[in-house]
Amino acid sequence: MYIIIGVTCFVMGDTIHSLLSRCDKALYQAKHHGRNRVEFLLDHTKPETKIEASLS
Repeated sequence: MYIIIGVTCFVMGDTIHSLLSRCDKALYQAKHHGRNRVEFLLDHTKPETKIEASLS
């Protein structure tokens, strides 16, 4: 059993579409990096806002 999580937060000016799109991108980045991952993405246009964590 394993877990993969993509996380983001609401940024002023976000729409539901932009918020869910960013969350979906974080989830697929976590999947790409392997099992037992959490990836937080605040703003997909700025790589420095990406945070990765391994749960293993």
